[in-house]
Amino acid sequence: MLYHEVAVDPKLVSSETLQIYLRTCFGLDKGRFVSAFPKDWTNAVRRVANNNDDPYCKKRITSLLASPELSQSIVDLRGGQTIGSWKDLVCEAHKSRPFNAIVLDENLSEYPTYSVEDMGIYVSESDEEIGYVDISKESKPNEVVTTLAPFLIQNKRLTLVNAYQNLLADSKSRNLFKSLFSFWADRGGREFTVIRSRRQLDYAQFKEESMLLEQFLRDRGFTGLFKYIAVDDAQKDRLHERYLIGPFSGIEMGYGLEINNKPQRWKILLKAPHLAVRRTFMDLDVRDNFAPNTWLEYTYKGSMGYR
Repeated sequence: MLYHEVAVDPKLVSSETLQIYLRTCFGLDKGRFVSAFPKDWTNAVRRVANNNDDPYCKKRITSLLASPELSQSIVDLRGGQTIGSWKDLVCEAHKSRPFNAIVLDENLSEYPTYSVEDMGIYVSESDEEIGYVDISKESKPNEVVTTLAPFLIQNKRLTLVNAYQNLLADSKSRNLFKSLFSFWADRGGREFTVIRSRRQLDYAQFKEESMLLEQFLRDRGFTGLFKYIAVDDAQKDRLHERYLIGPFSGIEMGYGLEINNKPQRWKILLKAPHLAVRRTFMDLDVRDNFAPNTWLEYTYKGSMGYR
């Protein structure tokens, strides 16, 4: 699987040992995230800090809450009520949708509980399970979207590098793209860029795809920014790997954004590779990497499309 969802008892965040694990072993680039369940989890941790008499401990918790290492590691997949004890709410939620781990100061045999002292065991065990998925085993678009949900929720800006595929004119990609984009946009996604190669793409095909995209975006009332860019990569820096890239993490996508029966491994990009591809395809203008005045671009903003 790509990610582990871990429920963490707010009162245990006062542990310096747990703080180290949260800073170093959690984050979407590491395949683990802290569940925001119940919805006031961050506020519950803040109350632990405010009620702590040790000023040094209070300062450490406050610093942790403000750190990008933690803030980018907290994902709200569940919403849910906040009335009741944290343990009771988490155990009840686990029955309908299991957590991968629950960090708690007591052992509950029917739940995947780990004490702070056992966090090293959990990290070591989970390293074998997280960071990749064979997407061919998930035959329906909604199953793929569920797998990607933490990534889609955290990254409000996305760049899809998908060298040779049309998103809506190609039946292998159409339903998956619509499901993925709709889930992302409904949760606050605001800027989506698609980068592909001009090889195997003539202007008529580009125009057809951009018209289909415009109709789809208008029908669903998307008010953000969408860019569809085809670059001439015949001479240098040929597009080969397929990526889904966000500001905080990235995924390498095997054959690309499609569902088929061939084994297809999608994997999380580690921090250094993610920063490298983010710089190339997101932070800089990708058109500067290729021959000038050779690209095709379609832009949709608000409710208008431009070619």
